[in-house]
Amino acid sequence: MRTSVQKPKNGAARAAWRRLHASGLGLILLLLMTGGLAVAELAPKPPSANMRKSGLAPLTDTTPGAHPTPASRGYEPPPPLPGRGSGSGFYISKTELITNAHVVAKCADIRDAQDRKLTLIAMDRETDLALLRAATPSSHWLRLAPPSRPMLLGSGVFVLGFPFYGELGRSVVVTRGVVSSRTGYLGRRANFGVDALMRPGSSGGPVLDSAGRVIGVAVSVLTTPGFNAETTPPNVNFAVGLDALTAFLTAAKVDFHASGEPVAKLSEGLPLSFERSVVPILCD
Repeated sequence: MRTSVQKPKNGAARAAWRRLHASGLGLILLLLMTGGLAVAELAPKPPSANMRKSGLAPLTDTTPGAHPTPASRGYEPPPPLPGRGSGSGFYISKTELITNAHVVAKCADIRDAQDRKLTLIAMDRETDLALLRAATPSSHWLRLAPPSRPMLLGSGVFVLGFPFYGELGRSVVVTRGVVSSRTGYLGRRANFGVDALMRPGSSGGPVLDSAGRVIGVAVSVLTTPGFNAETTPPNVNFAVGLDALTAFLTAAKVDFHASGEPVAKLSEGLPLSFERSVVPILCD
């Protein structure tokens, strides 16, 4: 699915827009759902002759189970899960889970890895958050950081999720990095930047601080057409912030858990209970 972005209204953003458009390359915001890559092209110009000669290809809509253009030449991706897209999600109570709206918005049927049905309860496309409910209670869930927690640049983060589910295995993948910016693309205050690696399928996974508390939800990366390794900005990734997540859960009347005290020291490893709190979201 392809969405369009309105031209920015403030002067600085308009100037940046013009520079991007003039370049003919255009940056793309890539929502990280395997088999359903949704993009917002900021400069939807056709590729130039130089781009075509270099082997770059514009990112196009994909169907469930499709793959992005591989960055390395000669790479043949393994067969995808037939007819099924996937993202990530995590429990914030015994029966409620959080994921991204773009992961589940067009799903006819939503299930977890054990093929148990998940029900869509609430969704906010503006913040790109969705609330799911499981019929079977979970014994494990994650706690949120307190709303008063300061967002410190350079502080450690851990991203949990299921990128390329089935191809990179079926267990949770953990990457680590730091908070790289307090806002998202074009200064969006509902998001913040991290440099922890994210890939298609990471969407909806939790972003944790070093004390094991949820501070955000993985949502997108910044990339360039064709997934060319020489032109893609490295690890420019975004998450939905804690304030937006807390407001969404409060509006949905969810009894979630927050902790002012450290829950775990993630630098020493991920507790097994954390692994069991994060699940793949499978979409048919």
